[in-house]
Amino acid sequence: MKKETIPQTTAILEKVGYWWGGFLCFIALLAFSFGLAPFLMSVRKGFTLLNIPGDQTLNLKLPGSYMALSITKNLSPETQQRLQEMEYSLFSKKGSVSVDLIKFPSRVYATDKRDEQFPLFYFTAPKTGQYFFSANYPYALEGPKIQAVLYHTDLTYVRTELIVGLSLFLILGVLGLYFIRKTYCLKKGE
Repeated sequence: MKKETIPQTTAILEKVGYWWGGFLCFIALLAFSFGLAPFLMSVRKGFTLLNIPGDQTLNLKLPGSYMALSITKNLSPETQQRLQEMEYSLFSKKGSVSVDLIKFPSRVYATDKRDEQFPLFYFTAPKTGQYFFSANYPYALEGPKIQAVLYHTDLTYVRTELIVGLSLFLILGVLGLYFIRKTYCLKKGE
């Protein structure tokens, strides 16, 4: 009677072993893709162009810190000083929650070197999603127009997701291959 049950048990273990190993390998690949996705998004969707002053809808795909940098060239010191007076606001489109924007202070030293790019402000987005951005001069006065670039600077989020995804990929992948190998050896009779 034991000899009859051993082949049945082996056949069940062979099928379950391949399925279980394949399932673990699939989950490992899924974990790898989820870990790699934020990294690829931060590289591919590296920046957003802003027209300042003005209103714009921003689609932020990663949570964390963002920084705006002026890219308009040949700005006079007077224009740069006027840009320091700019008022910025950022609201979440879903809940109309205000996000604090922190302006970079102007330099307090004199230099002969003319900067082509200079930082304007930074903020921390608590969630991904759409935000309403507004930049205006005080009292709705007219002023110089510039272009700026907004880019994601929070690499800790991207790094954490990548490390967790790679770790799960290695652990689950090795475990899945172990089950497949054990099932193969069991089927072969080793």
